[in-house]
Amino acid sequence: MIRIRRIRRQRRYLDVISKKYYDSSNIFPKPMTDKEFRRLMTNYFLGENWYQPNPVSPAQCNVYIATEIITKYLSMEKKDE
Repeated sequence: MIRIRRIRRQRRYLDVISKKYYDSSNIFPKPMTDKEFRRLMTNYFLGENWYQPNPVSPAQCNVYIATEIITKYLSMEKKDE
């Protein structure tokens, strides 16, 4: 059941990427800004409701995002062992 939800979620995000950034008239995708990339990855890995409550710059927020993602997936790896 969890695997099915994970696959559906992956497909949903891949659909968003393909609809927004791939064009049939070009072999390469349209460019994605850093802000769009950060938002997409944050939503995918941390959830759409995740936010940073501290008043920090976007560059500082990237540190929080990276730490949260690494911490979340490190704990998932430990569960699998």
